[in-house]
Amino acid sequence: AAFVIAWVEDGTGWITQMGVREGWRGQGIGEGLIALTLGFFAAGGIETAALEVATNNPEARALYERMGFRVSARYRSWRKQLA
Repeated sequence: AAFVIAWVEDGTGWITQMGVREGWRGQGIGEGLIALTLGFFAAGGIETAALEVATNNPEARALYERMGFRVSARYRSWRKQLA
């Protein structure tokens, strides 16, 4: 129903990818996964957690903000037409 991929680099715990299947959303599963992941980070002595989210994903952005995450940087995507 859901998954999270996380790792640690240079003292920061990164939530690289997370997803909850459409039929399971809105039940607190995503929030629970984030809380569990943050708990693992904290238990390992990690003091900072980070993630990236697309600007066109308002549901995910709202969840992360509710969980205490704040915007620290904005990125631009670069594209090149190949054909």
